[in-house]
Amino acid sequence: MKIVLLAFILMWSGFVSSAENLGLTIEEFHGQLNSELQEANNAFDFNLVKNIKIKNGKTANVAQIKLNGSNKMIATADKNSKMVKELTNIFIPNGDPLSAAISSLFIDATLMKMFSPEIPEDEREQLINELIYEVISSPDKKGQYIADEVTYNVMGTNGLGLWFIVTPNK
Repeated sequence: MKIVLLAFILMWSGFVSSAENLGLTIEEFHGQLNSELQEANNAFDFNLVKNIKIKNGKTANVAQIKLNGSNKMIATADKNSKMVKELTNIFIPNGDPLSAAISSLFIDATLMKMFSPEIPEDEREQLINELIYEVISSPDKKGQYIADEVTYNVMGTNGLGLWFIVTPNK
């Protein structure tokens, strides 16, 4: 399952043909994410490791960051610039479903805080809820919100969970 997922991400990220990025390397993103998640670490049992492994692919570099039993972050970076061009929080519930869902929503809101500071804190939850509702109610199981600098896409998949994806606006 892990190999299939990583292969899918590597192949798919190779088709993203944007020179734009999210303004951080994988290491910088990981450090900032750890800092942001630290305050909720006890509540959600986040796995805040200091070092991550980055796999160098032919078209992109990819890091998998296991945040807890239900959430895995995939960071895809440009092969040459090393700058992150896409982030994906993959949510597959494990353990207590309510706690797992809340931890995933917290991660998604944290990504919004990091990449769209113009969105007020009290609006982030509403936007994420609207995106998830869009996924549930649409036939293609997708939702999208375009912010000032980035686009948030949410996808529901059979067997591979709920994906919350952050990409730079083109």
